[in-house]
Amino acid sequence: MAALVPVDVESMNCDAELALAPNGPTEPDIPEFVLHPSVGRIPKTGHSVLKSSFAPKDIAIAVAKWGESPKKQTREMGLGGLLHVDHFTHFSRNHSLFCLQSIDTRRKRLVLGKNKFAQISERSMSAILGTREGGGVEIQRVREGPTTKEIFMVRKMLDLDLNHQEVKTPDLLKVLCEDHPEEFTKTRAIRLKLALAMLVLSVFYSPRDKRGYVPKDAYLLAYAPENLDKLNWTKYGVAELLDAAARVQQYVNANPGPGLTIFGCHYYLQVLYFDSVDAGDQNVDPTVWPRICVYNAPKLFALIERDTMNYISMRVYGMLRPDVKEQVANLKRQKRTASGSQLRTVLNEQAAVILTHVDEVMLALPDNNVASKNAGRCMPEQFGECSGGFHGSRFGDMPKTRLSGMES
Repeated sequence: MAALVPVDVESMNCDAELALAPNGPTEPDIPEFVLHPSVGRIPKTGHSVLKSSFAPKDIAIAVAKWGESPKKQTREMGLGGLLHVDHFTHFSRNHSLFCLQSIDTRRKRLVLGKNKFAQISERSMSAILGTREGGGVEIQRVREGPTTKEIFMVRKMLDLDLNHQEVKTPDLLKVLCEDHPEEFTKTRAIRLKLALAMLVLSVFYSPRDKRGYVPKDAYLLAYAPENLDKLNWTKYGVAELLDAAARVQQYVNANPGPGLTIFGCHYYLQVLYFDSVDAGDQNVDPTVWPRICVYNAPKLFALIERDTMNYISMRVYGMLRPDVKEQVANLKRQKRTASGSQLRTVLNEQAAVILTHVDEVMLALPDNNVASKNAGRCMPEQFGECSGGFHGSRFGDMPKTRLSGMES
């Protein structure tokens, strides 16, 4: 992994103010977003009742075996940031559920409190994941299984056994973990890129109900392999995340019991969340982009612990207050025409590319639109004894989180 190159925020000329969240809906025809009463409160059951196939470790396993040549192919696809993904053996499904319940899908934003939010956008996804923003070819989103023709076509292109069994993620990993040559032929490059694109959709952007399942969206990429370097990853990722949030909110409102499957890119959502709250000494350096370089498994685990209040019968999430890191605020205030300031990026593993125009760096700035630090801390001023825990579902007895007062 390349050395992380911080952005020199002190040399920037900052003269604009951060925009604050509006007091109400910007469009009169969009109803006010209302949180479910149980948001952030997860009962302890001894084992997780949530299901998810999100597995970024599959990408990390493949990347760990690569030399420079397959990494170059990955950057050509616009997925260079995923070369830095950590080997996550576990991802907090409970915290992901909390974040999904907090998404205002109509306005595309993660609600952090009353009149405080972080915008969900293609730009912020590019900044966090280090993937290309935009692209000339959109990835189709369908909700059906692959046809026999598509299965056979993909198996032939990936040089797998020719049968009619659906391709699984272990099959894709087998292709990606092979010994790769220093120089790729056109056919070999397409094979690697197709396997990687299908894996990224299956375990990172659009995980489905069952672990190992490859969605039809991934099979459709095989119809035009020449477009693998032109795919719009961020638009697809944002659409899948908003769809996942809508599913969760619809399900929880109708069926507040166990058996819920959560979808979408959990990593992006959790990083967006923790980049928008104040975690004290656990705050991550806001000058390093893409954020995937600094938000590793131990760091996310520590941040989730900081954001959680544990009781005997349940966990309460959302204990950190919304905040704007001062360096990020400086970057956001930066004039769009910088005079000679040299800003750096770490999208590549090789020597950092020096950028001379702020427009190039703006792709690395999440469109956070959260209120300033004037808001008081969300933690209650004092807690009673918690040794006895909480019993029943009397939410009035629970400590106030940063989302208190927004529930239905």
